[in-house]
Formats: sequence, C-alpha cells, structure tokens
Amino acid sequence: MGNRILSCVIFIVLGALLAIGPYTIFPVCQDGMMVMRCQNTAKAERAVGTLTAVIGVSVALFKDRKLRIGISIAGGALGLLALLLPNVLIGVCGSKHMTCRALALPAISVVSILIIVFAGLNALYLWKAVNSEVMSNGTSVKHE
Repeated sequence: MGNRILSCVIFIVLGALLAIGPYTIFPVCQDGMMVMRCQNTAKAERAVGTLTAVIGVSVALFKDRKLRIGISIAGGALGLLALLLPNVLIGVCGSKHMTCRALALPAISVVSILIIVFAGLNALYLWKAVNSEVMSNGTSVKHE
C-alpha cells in the first residue's frame, strides 16, 4: 500500500510540474503576434503532464503489481516523450537569451529525466516484488 501511494504522489507531482510549469514556474515566451515553437512545446507538455498525472492515479487505483509494472513503463515512455518534445520534436526558440531556452528547456528536461528514472525504479521494485512472491515450487501467492 505504501509504494502505491508514494508512487501516485510522485507521478502526480511530476506530471503537474510538466503540465503547469511552462506557464508558471519556468515560463516559455509570452503569447504575441507570432506563434513560437516554445508555445507549441508548452501545449504538448501540458498534455504529457496531464497523462503523467493520470498514470499516477492509475498506480494508486490498481492493486495488481504486474499491471502497475506496465503502468510504470508507460510513465517512463511519457517521460521520454516529454524529454524529446523540447529537445528534438518541436523545440524552443533559437536564441539562447530567450527565457524558454534559458529556463524552460533545462527545467522540462530535468523533470522529464526524473520521470524516466522514477518510472524505471518503480517498475524494477515492483518486478522484484512479483518475483519474490513466487514460491520455490513455482506457484505464486495472492498479491496484496
């Protein structure tokens, strides 16, 4: 039960940082007459952050550890997508003096890497827990 709640909270917090951060804490360039790439990146990060928070809720709702392993792997994939959006897929403004490149890009990258690392560690922890439940004769015991 403790792992489920802790994992839920961490995924939700990191997802909220991805979804809300580019608009508040580490802002991208302001909306103006011209649409900039960083604004599109912020919109995409909002979607990925929301999905990451949904992953967190899913981790708390499901008791089956094997299912939670899959959910954690999906969270890692979302973290990878969040990392690729500003760095490869959409990008941010080209000038190194713009706030999106100086502040938002590194912050989004750090949060994305944290999601990837946490999702991997959570999946590994759950995988070890599933394997430790298997008895020596090959039968498994009931999960939680």
